[in-house]
Amino acid sequence: MRLTAACFFSFAMVLPFLYRGKLAMTFGIASRFRLALLVVILTILLGPSAIAGTIRHDDLDGDPSNDPDDYLYLNLGQQYPSVGRFDLAFSFPEGPKLFRGSGTLISDGWVLTAAHLFKSTDKGYDLPNLYPYPDSRFTFANSDDLLGERYGIGGGIDGVILADGWTGDNLFDGHDLALVRLDHIVTDVTPAELYSNSDELGRVGTVAGYGTMGTGNSGYVSGTSGTKRAGNNVIDSLGSSYDGDWSSNLLLTDFDDPPGGLWWYNPLGDSEPLDREYFATPVDSGGGLFVDVSGTRYLAGVFSFLYEPLLAGFDEADGSYGEVNGFTRVSAFADWINSTIQSSSDTMTWTSAQNGSFNSGAKWSGLVYDATVPGRYDTAVLSNAAGTPVITLPADFTNMTALGISDKF
Repeated sequence: MRLTAACFFSFAMVLPFLYRGKLAMTFGIASRFRLALLVVILTILLGPSAIAGTIRHDDLDGDPSNDPDDYLYLNLGQQYPSVGRFDLAFSFPEGPKLFRGSGTLISDGWVLTAAHLFKSTDKGYDLPNLYPYPDSRFTFANSDDLLGERYGIGGGIDGVILADGWTGDNLFDGHDLALVRLDHIVTDVTPAELYSNSDELGRVGTVAGYGTMGTGNSGYVSGTSGTKRAGNNVIDSLGSSYDGDWSSNLLLTDFDDPPGGLWWYNPLGDSEPLDREYFATPVDSGGGLFVDVSGTRYLAGVFSFLYEPLLAGFDEADGSYGEVNGFTRVSAFADWINSTIQSSSDTMTWTSAQNGSFNSGAKWSGLVYDATVPGRYDTAVLSNAAGTPVITLPADFTNMTALGISDKF
């Protein structure tokens, strides 16, 4: 068996072999599994796709003329506006390479995503090699076609904090998590709420991201990422229940085979697929696994890897039926997430003698950020402001204490 990594370089592509029409890079590591690490690299040699992730191949809406019914997954993706896309550029000796992934806004200036998007041992990149904005950015565009229209909602990356324990390749230890602070406050996208309970098993989860497209019969097609889509899957197992060497910080789902599918093996839970059964693929990395509890959607997992159990076949993990998705468990890191964000807050001072709106970033200056509106965990200070300016609060500014505002004005 081999530990494998799915990746596509935008420059100087190195392909050890082409296996059954699918790109794969192999390493001589003995194991009982096959794994595709989702350090997903955007190749500019291949065009963007209209869709993302692998889905059921069969008819869902009663109209066989439009199979597979991708619009159902596209429409569901629009219901998760907090999920956005990373376009990341790293420097390499042979030149820059472009990588792509997903992430979820969890506070007005913070995104939760996978650590392997920023540090990967086998791919050879790390945070010191990350290019700044605009080469590296986060956006809420639904597709490449809308990137310019939605560009202003996203923006640059100010800093990245990797979860303790992430080494760059230890996926099964359940530490594949990172917090990304944006270089500005996002005001028109509602952040996702974190799921802090430990009763995820058996719940129907919804996976949202920008992954590569395909069906359970075909597997994903390389070079087809870039559009947000979402689908459902049952959270079947913890990592430690599936394999004693895996962490309980992992939530697992599998891709169940509907009638007419090409795979027979069901590694986890019930073999009956959901109506919009979805399997996360490259570029879904860092995307969200959400659970609905009493009408509220909570972020319960962050997509880390896809895995092909031994009995599902002798192919590399490629998003086909019978494979397993691994998600880093948010509830296991909720305290770390909240404390890290709060300890990384800034003190923002109104620097202008002129009147203005609270949301006028140019009039604020901080110890870390300049020309940025104070966020939920920042402290806003007016006492040093020249003169006596009148500051107009936004219409939804109803709880200054909750926003961390020190002066009532």
